[in-house]
Amino acid sequence: FNGAGGAVTINGGTVSATGGKFGAGIGGGNLGAGGVVTISGAAVAAVGGTNAEPIGNGYGSADSGTYTDLGNSLVIRNGRGEVTGDAPIAGDFTIVSGVTVTIGSGTSLTVKDGATLTNYGTITVKDDGALIIEAGGVFNQAGTLDGDGNKPDAGTYNDKKSTLTLTISADTVTYGDS
Repeated sequence: FNGAGGAVTINGGTVSATGGKFGAGIGGGNLGAGGVVTISGAAVAAVGGTNAEPIGNGYGSADSGTYTDLGNSLVIRNGRGEVTGDAPIAGDFTIVSGVTVTIGSGTSLTVKDGATLTNYGTITVKDDGALIIEAGGVFNQAGTLDGDGNKPDAGTYNDKKSTLTLTISADTVTYGDS
């Protein structure tokens, strides 16, 4: 509360951060400056608290601090994600419903051996972009996967979309003891 962000370096791995009331997801608390945030080779999802930045300052501070993406990362900020360079998913990472991730031209997102990417949101792979699933990597697809870029074939990943079938009939059903 009321604290500045300090220095945060994320080098590899997966991080999901949600700010508390009026606090940044990564950075300053209520009335706090953003500090210095550096991300490299990681998958990061950050959501700011009430009126706060996902990465940067908390509510009421004009000093957003310094945010640097050194590349090879997936960074999601308040529902919008972007891949820079060749970003690895090296652990378990979930794209939640309502989040859109773009894999732009000339970039790639790779699910590494032993890692799991679960998508409930939308992943768009632009022309000359790529979503790669390494041998031993798992892609659970329960959202939307679209775009003109290089995507895995539908038979090579876990399609987790649920289908409910309900049949209604005029028959009388008795339940329990007669």
